[in-house]
Amino acid sequence: MKLYFLILAFLLTLNSVFAETFSVSGTVLDSTTKQGLQGVSVSLSHLMKDIKTGGLTNNKGYFIIENLERGKYNLKCTFIGRKSFDTVIFLRSANVKLGNIYLAEEGTVTGEVEVVAPMPAVELKGDTTQFNAGAYKTNPDATAEDLVQKMPGVVLQDNKIQAQGENVKKVLMDGKPFFGDDPTAALKNLPADVVEKVQVYDEKSEQSQFTGFDDGNTSKTLNIITRSNMRTGQFGKIYAGYGNNDYYQAGTNFNIFGEDSRTSILAQSNNVNQQNFAIEDILGAVTSIGSIRSPFFGAGMRPPGGGQGFRRSAGAGPGFFGSSGISDFLVGNQSGITSTNAFGINYTDNWSKSIKVTGSYFFNWGDNNSLNETYREYVSSDNAGQIYNENSESNSTNINHRFNFRFDWDIDSSNSILMQPRLSVQQNDGNSLTNAKTSLLENSLNTSENDFKSNLLGYNFSNEILWRHKFETKGRTISISVTPGLNNNSGNNKLNATSKYFRPTEVTDSLDQKSDLTTDGLNLSYNIAYTEPIADKSQLQINYSGRYNQNESNKTTNNYDPLAGNYDAMDTSLSNIFSSNYMNNNLGTTYRYQNVAYNYSIGLSYQNSRLYNLQDFPYSSETDKSFNNILPNASFQYNFTKRNNIRLFYRTSTNLPSIEQLQDVVNNSNPLQISVGNPNLSESYEHSLYANFMAVNEGNSSNFFINVGGRYVNNYIGQKTTIIASDTILNNGYFVQQGVQLSQRVNLDNYASFRSFISYGFPVSFISSNLNLNAAFMYSKTPGIYNNEVNNSHSKSINFGAVITSNISEKFDFTLMSWSNYNIVTNSIRTSSNTEYFSQRSNFRVNFYLWEFLVLQS
Repeated sequence: MKLYFLILAFLLTLNSVFAETFSVSGTVLDSTTKQGLQGVSVSLSHLMKDIKTGGLTNNKGYFIIENLERGKYNLKCTFIGRKSFDTVIFLRSANVKLGNIYLAEEGTVTGEVEVVAPMPAVELKGDTTQFNAGAYKTNPDATAEDLVQKMPGVVLQDNKIQAQGENVKKVLMDGKPFFGDDPTAALKNLPADVVEKVQVYDEKSEQSQFTGFDDGNTSKTLNIITRSNMRTGQFGKIYAGYGNNDYYQAGTNFNIFGEDSRTSILAQSNNVNQQNFAIEDILGAVTSIGSIRSPFFGAGMRPPGGGQGFRRSAGAGPGFFGSSGISDFLVGNQSGITSTNAFGINYTDNWSKSIKVTGSYFFNWGDNNSLNETYREYVSSDNAGQIYNENSESNSTNINHRFNFRFDWDIDSSNSILMQPRLSVQQNDGNSLTNAKTSLLENSLNTSENDFKSNLLGYNFSNEILWRHKFETKGRTISISVTPGLNNNSGNNKLNATSKYFRPTEVTDSLDQKSDLTTDGLNLSYNIAYTEPIADKSQLQINYSGRYNQNESNKTTNNYDPLAGNYDAMDTSLSNIFSSNYMNNNLGTTYRYQNVAYNYSIGLSYQNSRLYNLQDFPYSSETDKSFNNILPNASFQYNFTKRNNIRLFYRTSTNLPSIEQLQDVVNNSNPLQISVGNPNLSESYEHSLYANFMAVNEGNSSNFFINVGGRYVNNYIGQKTTIIASDTILNNGYFVQQGVQLSQRVNLDNYASFRSFISYGFPVSFISSNLNLNAAFMYSKTPGIYNNEVNNSHSKSINFGAVITSNISEKFDFTLMSWSNYNIVTNSIRTSSNTEYFSQRSNFRVNFYLWEFLVLQS
């Protein structure tokens, strides 16, 4: 009975909403004299219904049309001897005040024909690609995500938006952050009809935007420019659904836009694997498939960042192969079945003419259940015929809070301060049941049954503070950036496992353990940049930067004592106290030249780094390493025309191993597949080179993009895998049975990768649609060690996609997508892991508005 009352209340609420009426007003003026025009005909036509109304302006040029239903209207102002005014307006939840409308005199043209060109679908403005939303028709309830997928080079891949072959890291609204750095939340919860233009570009760091010198910290960004008549008012939507097996889905988003302030609220609840946001994973608890274990608690869980906060390694590469900021920790939908409850709010305001603020808070609760099965066959000479089978069932409850704030203060015309604090808090509770078996020629080598439970809590905080100063001499600037950070991960787990080993005789090993873990990280990065003009078109930058990371990790494992009835018998082979300290200093200079046709920069820096590791338990050891590196960089851009350009980038960088890769402690959550850290790891050195070419033909609305690039890494942090041939005791005293797989991180040379992406889009006039063709080729060579032999894994992937999007009308909209993917993986030693497969994925969506509130959707 309660359900019926809820439905009745919901329908009554909808009825009151739809019954609301609105008005449109404005003033029509002469464009020359700025005087009001009397008698101008103003007409309104509803784009979805057969509703037409209008009126005339008074002696001051003012008009008001009242008693209008909500919806999308075409407004037209006509007057004899004047050019007409034509626009589209949206009535959602507030009256529309158009302000002043200017009509120009209509000249007399003899013997000439005026040709009005259609709105160009895409334009090229420097290094920014701009799409005009008006050139792409969408249905009235479409989201911004639906809209951008109609645009060339923009695709939805693995629940992530990609633009020009790269994952979109950030979405801005009118140049301001929208829901932090979560592009999923921004696009899925913004109506398409508020969008006027969409800009795609590589956003530089705040310091680079100020100095004009690219420091390599870029992120693929979408900037949504809203329609001028949608920048004030209230709008949103509410939806709900219920089906068999108690499946449900409900949600809402609501926006309050003012002249200076904007507030957006979203909420959702469902148990059908739907989420309009990306999860921020600082514990690594939600990225694995069928596993809820951390590197310290068990296999499969991603490391919590090694104390590096939200900053990348010094000198990390840009754009095409790089990533930056908090979005490195954002992941898409999990495998398995997930129930979700989420809430988010985004706030933007101008507190004064000199102070601009943006903030967001996001909360999500998710409960995930997953079943997984693994089959692995070995064909190497040492382990030929060996087969590993694993079945696992897992459940995890994940709670996330994330806060973002941006405070931008223009102190005066020469000085400004920017502060960007960020805080993320995550809690994860999970358990998994795993059954595993290793066999050889139908004879069992070992079996394992284990029950693993964990409880994890972590936070990550950072605060970028940037001071910028302009001198009186044009081009002379100084900026200082300081970013402190803190992170902590703590928790406990219980492992109950029974393993049997059948060679040479049957041995049973039982584990009943409880582990406690605490990791603390403190990090500080800083950067000082000074720019000096050399000539009208050239500039020099001197840059000094550095970073300090301090990490401590303490893991204590206790076995169950049946006599005492508690966990108080310490297992020293699974316990460890470890700390790692890293410091680097970088001094460099860059020269930049720019004119209308081309620009280039070339730079060089010297970096000194020190990595000091100290282990206090179960035995004392230390490593102290210093690294000296020369890091060159260069960029070049040539503009063939305003609509065609090519850009080249070359970067070098170093990357630091994380504390979980360094700590010499055994991870035995799966006793048949264990791993251990390596305190002797060194930092890696990476070269990256990439180029992109863009061409736009506004005349026929066609466009062409191509991105190519590659990476080469020495001292790559790879993996060494060993199948234990006989019973072994590790350095820390841990006993390993014959047939168990042991993994450890090691430094290896000659990692290489190449990637290319091509996109071509053009209109297909005979079906009033747009066709976008995408193709990609990727190759990587990943070195590893298998049973003391170097194994090179070669991976090749060829992708092709086609997207046809309709441009027929707002009442009928369809999108047909298809992606083909061909993959080949070959290994020089581990040929058992060779794979070759083809995958095809297609998607067809259609929305057809039959009547006023009846929509056919598939």
